[in-house]
This record gives sequence, structure tokens and C-alpha cells, in this order.
Amino acid sequence: MVSTIFAVTGLLSSMSNKLMELQACHGDMMGLVTNCMMYVQKVLPLPNMDASEACCNALNTADIPCLCHGISGQLEQTIIDTAKIVSFAESCGKPLAHGTQCGSKKTLLKPLHNI
Repeated sequence: MVSTIFAVTGLLSSMSNKLMELQACHGDMMGLVTNCMMYVQKVLPLPNMDASEACCNALNTADIPCLCHGISGQLEQTIIDTAKIVSFAESCGKPLAHGTQCGSKKTLLKPLHNI
């Protein structure tokens, strides 16, 4: 029981530190949390749907590669679905550069269409 409490406390502490690091990224971080978190969270996720206009506005001001760089480990495993971040960035008109690492996900090259 005591070891479980220490494990949970350690997890919360490490996630809190990681969230503090993410605040150093440029853009409307509060807007991202307020307007986009509901779309990219793993706990009680919404069904696949397009991001709201407010979420897209916040995404368009944010340094998404910086955010992606900061998302790793426990944060990605327990809270944030990085594949959805990549998807929403693209649907909001701010796709990540091909090969960008976002947590454990890497954006892929799109297949060329026949001309």
C-alpha cells in the first residue's frame, strides 16, 4: 500500500514537471489545454471528430514541434494521444513537417498521387 502511494506520488510529480516544461513552448498554451485537451486526451476521449474552431485557433498560435518534443513517457502513456495531436495539427492547417517526432509517433511522408 505504501509503495503504491509513493509510485502514484512519483508519477504525478514527474507529470507535473513535464507540464511545466511544456509551458516554455510559445503560443497560447492555456487555449490549447482549454480548447484542445478534450480531443487528444486518453481518459474519456471524444469519438474521432474534427477540432473546434477555438482549438484550431490555439493550435495555429502554438509551437507544436516544441510541444511534441516535450511529450514523452508517462504523459503520453497515460494522458495524451500524440497521434491525435498530429492529426489535429494537419486538419487545422498547420501540419507538422514530415519526419517530426511527436512523443513516440513520427509523421510520415504522404504517398504521391498520380498526376
